[in-house]
Amino acid sequence: MTTDQIDIELASALIEGAFEQPQWGTFLERLRNLAGADHATLSFRPPGRPFDDMIILVSGSHEPFDLDKIYRDNFDPIPPPFIEEMEEGRVYGREEWLAALDPAVRAISQRILVDADIQGFRELHVREPSGIHAWLSITSWKGEFGPQAEQLLARVSSLMRGTLRNYIALERERYKTAVTADATRRLKFGWLALDRNGTVVDYDEQGAAILESSSHIGRTRLGRLTAKTSVLEQRIHAAVEAIAGDPLARATAITVSQDPWLDMLLLKAEGRSISVAGKAEVIAYVHGDSWRADDRSAQLAELFGLSPREAGLALAFCRGMTIAEAAEEFGLSIDTTRNYSKAIYGKIGARGMADLIRLIMRSILAFSPK
Repeated sequence: MTTDQIDIELASALIEGAFEQPQWGTFLERLRNLAGADHATLSFRPPGRPFDDMIILVSGSHEPFDLDKIYRDNFDPIPPPFIEEMEEGRVYGREEWLAALDPAVRAISQRILVDADIQGFRELHVREPSGIHAWLSITSWKGEFGPQAEQLLARVSSLMRGTLRNYIALERERYKTAVTADATRRLKFGWLALDRNGTVVDYDEQGAAILESSSHIGRTRLGRLTAKTSVLEQRIHAAVEAIAGDPLARATAITVSQDPWLDMLLLKAEGRSISVAGKAEVIAYVHGDSWRADDRSAQLAELFGLSPREAGLALAFCRGMTIAEAAEEFGLSIDTTRNYSKAIYGKIGARGMADLIRLIMRSILAFSPK
């Protein structure tokens, strides 16, 4: 195999390694075989973080020692021997690596190398711009490495730096996405991407769950968005058609169901994705509540010390009813409903209707336990 072929093989394995389980298993195995090593190890650590926060990936033909146990037994609470000051791109041999260590760590590391009968050792250090460090090392029990193994590691250096940068960016986005997805799941927010005919071409997990569980909206066999009543369905599709046909069209809000609550905000789709089969023209943000009104009223009463009637009215206000509409819904006079609203304001600490809605919607009741 030529040098170019080797580099292509390793580059391919590095790029795909972030999506493997275990991660970079193919890359480490190829590197170990090409270098004639018994072990290849890839380690990551954010700066100044403890050993428990490290990621250590190992490929080996046999495992004569427990790497994790060695670090815990010998280096805790001393930082393990991963040197952040190592020159990037330079391949360190055994003696150079030991010389760069702190004297206390050096003695322990020397003993481990001797006890494990490691004859060959090479290590490479790279640093991602945000501060994440990575170390790639190969070890051998058969003897010292030749110049080819050292050159192999040196050529991997620039590839590793780019791969590490992409991996950290991906992990950062994965974490942010996971936290955001958990919040939107608890808040019962989801989205559906629709084409101009009202066909669902994409959706998130919560949007799919609402489609599956709601008795008020769904999909036909061909994927077209449907609604419980023909009036509601016509209203939704008229809004989709208007928004898809006019780049300046205003967003449209639609109440799909009041108990349990389900509403929808339709607006022009801005982004494009090659991963979606159809062309998304409209995004429908959907918001549902797995709790029925009686359950939510009981929770409001418990949280804010409201009477059952006050809690029911407070929930109605939060769901968009005016005082006149709430009075009709509950069979009360407008004056009585207005007096109830003032009592609710006092108990919750609101200065008015807008403040009432803000306080309730920002309370823990906005989150679903499921």
